[in-house]
Amino acid sequence: MTPSPRILVLDRPITARELEGLLGNPFEDLVKFVVDLDRRLVAFGGELHADAEAVLLDQESRQEALWGGNYHPLRDDAASIEYTSLINIHPAQGNRSIEVQDLTLRGRIRALVLERRTRWSGAAVNHSSLTTERWARFTFPQQILQIAAEMHRARHSFPSHDEAYLRSCYERALQLLDLTVGARMRSPMRRELLRWRYFVAGLYASGEMDAAAHDLALRTLLRLNAETNLHAEPLGV
Repeated sequence: MTPSPRILVLDRPITARELEGLLGNPFEDLVKFVVDLDRRLVAFGGELHADAEAVLLDQESRQEALWGGNYHPLRDDAASIEYTSLINIHPAQGNRSIEVQDLTLRGRIRALVLERRTRWSGAAVNHSSLTTERWARFTFPQQILQIAAEMHRARHSFPSHDEAYLRSCYERALQLLDLTVGARMRSPMRRELLRWRYFVAGLYASGEMDAAAHDLALRTLLRLNAETNLHAEPLGV
């Protein structure tokens, strides 16, 4: 059995050696993080934001103080942090999207992550430990929203024409889609999921940066379920 990706909970800056141990396990270009704004902790690592969230909750963090995102150590500071995660859905706190909407809250998250981060100039190999059995524990809307998070992340590639980043996001979205199909062999949604996969695989294979087609794919994905469709407008699709 492949071990779960390591998670580091830090009240200090992450070292270059620690960051090296997280990159490529499982993402070659980013590290997922969850911040505890109350206790000023950052949990780096994990396959899903829920992994780091669970670790912090076990350490007596309050869920209301936890927010997730992605850190890209190879990017400059202005583009190094993304604020997209399934755990960011906090209706009681006014955040009904997988993306943190409030700019002041984003600023607090950003400031804490930048205090705890370090730069990295190396490279890593991508591999994954996420299994169909583990993925099946999530509800269908949760699975769709995590795929949508990867597609939303890909939208950041269009202004900078970053083809490599777009392809890595498509690869991750397709991986999660395949896990969803595998977990729903007898589901009536299986045909729709496979049709969506065919469309996104075509975008991936074409090598073209088609923002309109990408947004259509994201919008179509969210419309597969009434609950996930509520996130289309907050995500701008």
